Amino acid sequence: SHDTDGDKTNLYGGMALLGYSFGSPAEVSPMVFGGLGFLTHSYKSDTFPAAEGSESGLALGLGAGLGFPLGSVGGMVAASYNMGFGDVDGTTFVGISAAIQIAVGGGSM
Repeated sequence: SHDTDGDKTNLYGGMALLGYSFGSPAEVSPMVFGGLGFLTHSYKSDTFPAAEGSESGLALGLGAGLGFPLGSVGGMVAASYNMGFGDVDGTTFVGISAAIQIAVGGGSM
């Protein structure tokens, strides 16, 4: 818990995702996704400076959302549950995302 004034936690990292959309990209459709990546959890404390530092490790994310057409591209809104492993074991958070999807490899949205 970080309820003390002057304490600060930052989470950052990167993740490669693979997803599946149910239905046609030409209409609003549900989607699911999962991914693997890395996560860094850094923390700073004005009260306990000796406790400052950062840890990094693997991360797993699982989520669901809605995809929808936006002209020649697509859009999506999603929520995900993300968890860290290794040095960041026990670090979890819920992410909310919005994105523009662009078809690659000759596909269409």
